[in-house]
Parts: sequence; structure tokens; C-alpha cells
Amino acid sequence: QCDLTRHVVYQLGPGFSNQSYGFLGINGGTEYVPDSQHHIISHHGGDAGRLTKLRAIDKHTFQRFGEFIGLMDKSDDGGGKTLLDNSIVCMVSDVAEGDHNHANFPIVTAGSLGGKLKTGEYYKLTGKTFADLFTTYLRAFGINKTQGASTGPITQLLA
Repeated sequence: QCDLTRHVVYQLGPGFSNQSYGFLGINGGTEYVPDSQHHIISHHGGDAGRLTKLRAIDKHTFQRFGEFIGLMDKSDDGGGKTLLDNSIVCMVSDVAEGDHNHANFPIVTAGSLGGKLKTGEYYKLTGKTFADLFTTYLRAFGINKTQGASTGPITQLLA
């Protein structure tokens, strides 16, 4: 809101987080208790109890994300646009599933970068990588570079 920067990384916890969620009613508080920390819970192996805890953590995380982009959408960025209209906000995990599944990552992108990205769409993109997503973001910024081992931008996302 004070326009000091146009780049922000907002990380709720590292991939190998031992963060506890006692405030969500998941036992353990700040002390180590089996099945109390996010990383341990995420290695659910199909266990119903761990999956219930993981859903509670995921719900909390997405609520915070929704609040964050909601605030951006209320922040006037001039020209009839909001801060969210003129931004890209990406929410993603470092693995698709806690058991180290690295396929079919769920990714949420909010904001259209001033109309350069499509919004309000759901895509199931088989065979695409993070490098492809980041290459897409570069193109949206007008940068004709390729990120890492990208095979190119995900054209469906570009307006």
C-alpha cells in the first residue's frame, strides 16, 4: 500500500517445515508430538487421521491466501485498477502431495498483471512444469527468456 516495492515473496513455511498447528486444534502446540507437525502429517500414506489434519491445515492456508488477495483487490492502484489487477500472485507447494509426488501440482494464480494473464479459469495441464509456468510469467512481463528447462510458455494462460 505504501508502494515501496513491486516484488514480494510471502512464504507460510518452508517445504521441510516442522511447524505445528496447535491453534487449529491439531495436537502438539510448539512441542514435538508425533502427528503434530505439518511435514510429518503431510506424509499421510492414506491415513484418515493425518488426512483430516492435513485438510485443516490446507483450509487455513487457503483462507489466509484468500484474505491476502482480497486485501490486494481492495487496494486502489490507480486508473480504475486494483493492486491485484496489476499483479501476479502464485500459490504453490514444493510437492504435489506429501508423499513426494512430483506430478500434477495444484497451482493457484491470482491477478492478471494488468490484463496480460487470463483469470477465472481452471486448467488441467499435463506435462507442464514450474519452469514452463515461470516462463509464462516472464512473457507476461514482456521478457522473452526461458526459465530453466522450460519447453516454452503455457499459452493458455496468456491473454
